[in-house]
Amino acid sequence: MSSHCHNTILTNLHITMSTDCHNTILTNFHITMSSHCHNTILTNCHNTILTNFHITMSTDCHNTILTNLHITMSTDCHNTILTNFHITMSSHCHNTILTNFHITMSSHCHNAILTNFHITMSTNCQNTILTKLHITLSTNCHNTILTNCYNIILTKCHITMSTNCHNTMITNCHITMSTNCRNTILTNCHNTILTNCHNTILTKCHITMSTNCHITMSTNCHNIIITNCHITTSKSVTIQS
Repeated sequence: MSSHCHNTILTNLHITMSTDCHNTILTNFHITMSSHCHNTILTNCHNTILTNFHITMSTDCHNTILTNLHITMSTDCHNTILTNFHITMSSHCHNTILTNFHITMSSHCHNAILTNFHITMSTNCQNTILTKLHITLSTNCHNTILTNCYNIILTKCHITMSTNCHNTMITNCHITMSTNCRNTILTNCHNTILTNCHNTILTKCHITMSTNCHITMSTNCHNIIITNCHITTSKSVTIQS
């Protein structure tokens, strides 16, 4: 048990409890509980709980809970819960829950849940749920759910479900379902369902169903069903009703 420590290096411990520490390096831990630490490096940890940290770097950690951190860098983590962070960079993480972040950069993540973010950049993620985000850039995503998002850019996604999104750009998607969206641009999509959308641009889509849209522009689409739209412009459409 350590309290009020400065410049501490802890290595190969089984159970550790640290409070009010500065410049701490934790390596090869089994169970760690740390509170109010500044500049912490965690490597190869199992069952780690970190609360109220300023700067944290985590590598190869399992079952980690990080709360109220300022800057966090995580690599190769499993079952991670990150809450109330200012800046987060995550790579190669599995089963990650990120909540109430300001800036998040995620790469090669599996089963990620992102909630209440200001700026999010995701690359090569699978099974991602994004909720109440302000600005999101996602690339090469698989099975993405977007809810109540603003300013979304999705590129090369396999399955995307969008609800109550504003200013959404979706490119090279396989299956896309959008509901109550504003200012949506869809490009090179395979199966697209749009409901209650405002200002929608569809380009090179295979199968598209649109309902209750205000302004829709379609280009080079194969099978299009458009219902109750205010203004619709279609070019090179095979089937439209």
